[in-house]
Amino acid sequence: MKTGEIVAIKKMKKKYYKWDACVSLREIHSLMKLSHPNIVQLYEVILDKSVLHFVFEYLDMNVYQLMKERKKLFPEHLIRNIMFQTLQGLAYMHKYNYFHRDLKPENLLCYYQTIKIADFGAPEILLRAPNYNAPIDIFAMGAIMAELFTMRPLFPGQSEADQMTQICKVLGTPTRINWPDGFKLAQQLGFKFPSFMPQNLSSIIQNASEDAIELIQAMLNYDPSKRPTAAECLQFKFFQVRVPIPINAPDFEEQKSSNLDDELEIQQKPSQEQKQFQSKVRQQLLNQENNLSQQGRKISSLQMMKRSRYKPGVNTALKPQQINIEQ
Repeated sequence: MKTGEIVAIKKMKKKYYKWDACVSLREIHSLMKLSHPNIVQLYEVILDKSVLHFVFEYLDMNVYQLMKERKKLFPEHLIRNIMFQTLQGLAYMHKYNYFHRDLKPENLLCYYQTIKIADFGAPEILLRAPNYNAPIDIFAMGAIMAELFTMRPLFPGQSEADQMTQICKVLGTPTRINWPDGFKLAQQLGFKFPSFMPQNLSSIIQNASEDAIELIQAMLNYDPSKRPTAAECLQFKFFQVRVPIPINAPDFEEQKSSNLDDELEIQQKPSQEQKQFQSKVRQQLLNQENNLSQQGRKISSLQMMKRSRYKPGVNTALKPQQINIEQ
């Protein structure tokens, strides 16, 4: 059946000669079960001429592209929205004992107000392996959050050894006290950690608030057992922001601008459609005020507008579907 919907198709390298071998793959069942607003949806699995294809929903941009085309730093509220939605999807995955293992800005797809985790590398990466668990994803989220603030990688390593050196340059040399298991593993591999003093993250990420630094620092803890879970990350002060949220407003889908810098401005001029809606709301409020006045109950149009259009004191982090990351 043709629907006209654009989809993304991922072709697997491994050959499969029987459909039974495909449907029995635990990874396929896992991807089918991961149904969450912040995880890219798998529509179908197709076996054609021994090649296995995964059919996913299509999103036309990822966070890396968003950063690459951006001319100035992201405002913190935008980073908060991206992180919140990603951690929501991650918490859902981890709840069912699934781990990504390859989180990076390229694998975070975006479309208007929605962020979706994608490219698990299945079936090669999405595994229920005991040696690859949730804290690995949390460490990656710490690095991603830092990159969102600075527009450059926090640990720009060119190889595994160089990557470890870059991590030590920022976090300092791990010890038997702050990472006992890692220290033992390094000894078994004959690897010696380079000697560096830890840097203050505030001096590296100067445009981040104290609450943001607190969350990044927690996610980048050397000891996996001391990193917060995705669900615990969502409880940090960084996400506890209270501002009014418009309610009962239409979903104005803006035309994409060729200039992403203008598209992502915090304050944006209202469109003609928005102005018409606001004018209509004001007229309705005035009518309601007149009716109430006739009944002997007077109330200002300003108060009516606040009561009708806004719900004060709501935590924006709890309403990611109402947030447009491109504003």
